[in-house]
Amino acid sequence: MLNTISELRSTTSKQFTTFDPHTKSKTKRIEPGAPATTLVESDKPGMITRMWLTFPGWFWRHWDVSAENDPSTLKKLILRIYWDGEPHPSVEAPVGDFFGIGHCEFRHYVSRYLGMSSGGFYCYFPMPYNKVRIELENLHESIPCDVFFNANYEEYDEPQSGQGRFHCLFQTNRLNGPDPLPVLDIKGRSLCRLRVVHAGRGAELLILLGGTRVHPY
Repeated sequence: MLNTISELRSTTSKQFTTFDPHTKSKTKRIEPGAPATTLVESDKPGMITRMWLTFPGWFWRHWDVSAENDPSTLKKLILRIYWDGEPHPSVEAPVGDFFGIGHCEFRHYVSRYLGMSSGGFYCYFPMPYNKVRIELENLHESIPCDVFFNANYEEYDEPQSGQGRFHCLFQTNRLNGPDPLPVLDIKGRSLCRLRVVHAGRGAELLILLGGTRVHPY
């Protein structure tokens, strides 16, 4: 992003947030078993430049060691992002895996694009769009999750050309025997990053796959 900092563009900097200025509530409750909750929806072109969120019901329990805690929340809270009015999400992954905490451990780490710091997750992948919808679904059996979410973005006067779309796919499979296990199938031009995590269990191999890719349209 630094190599474009000198470009003059007609944009407006704004922020999506779960903060409610009327009630002063910062969070939105995601109930278990309920339909997915929409955090962001906009039909104006733009680009998300920073995304940050935290889960008081998960992070804060680590500060109170006597409180009940279920780290599997990070596997069962599903992030979905839809671009340009498409019916299928371009991003669909457990929140923990998307932000690099695939094993549901409380670990601070810092990198250029993803990290967990100061009790929350951040993402600096640029995500351009003509339309956008971001939602969360809680697949936990019983525990609700209160989410505090912010996303800084640039709003454009008109759709931009030559911009790809951010995609992220998570899947988990078990490899039994010598048959190959397909992990990725892409058609067309793309920039791809593939992440594979595996754990041995006797004669079996557990494969966890999380990948990000940007497709020029």
